Amino acid sequence: MDAIFSRHCLDCHASQDPEHGLVLENYEALMKGGETGPAIVAEKSDESLLIQMVEGRFEKEGKIKVMPPGKRKKLAPEEIAALRAWIDAGAKEPITPPIARELSVPRIVPKATPRNPVNALACSANARLVAAGRYGQVQLQDAKDFRLIRTLSGPKGNVNTVLFSPNDSEVFAAGGEPAIGGEVRQWRVADGELLHTFPVTKTPFMPWLFLRMPQSWLLAAMIRK
Repeated sequence: MDAIFSRHCLDCHASQDPEHGLVLENYEALMKGGETGPAIVAEKSDESLLIQMVEGRFEKEGKIKVMPPGKRKKLAPEEIAALRAWIDAGAKEPITPPIARELSVPRIVPKATPRNPVNALACSANARLVAAGRYGQVQLQDAKDFRLIRTLSGPKGNVNTVLFSPNDSEVFAAGGEPAIGGEVRQWRVADGELLHTFPVTKTPFMPWLFLRMPQSWLLAAMIRK
């Protein structure tokens, strides 16, 4: 029965926003019925609302109701016969639980290495270095020819802001993942050593505000000590 319901019914009668309150995703919900009443009368398929609807024998407000509605494919005679036989046999609960439904998504292999776009840029005070913030990393590049000097890995999510310290000895990066958390990371420019990680609330935008605060360098210095 589960295969028939999956094929014809769950577009309208899944647990999320079901039509007329009738859910056909599991046995308990099916036997409970919906707004019109029980959908199944055990051992009496002729009296069962479900059979009346799929056969087009249910009338409401002077109109015949047929399920599935509109131009959707109707149940085949053998499918209706299977439903009738199951109901007339007592509409018993399946011995084995239904197999969990999985979304089938095609596997698409990229033809080239996916790009990791730049989300933030900063230039050192002496104009010798450029810091490029990307997803999960910050790249330090030569400001003249953009030659890669080193990659600073580890930031969570998108790096939204990068900033050099006033003396260019350190670089800060702020980023995060929506609804998970944000952080500010501090590295030494000379060797790329990670000096500190500052967790900042559950929004990726708060680290950006942290770095834009005039007192941020003083706060970082206090924490470093």
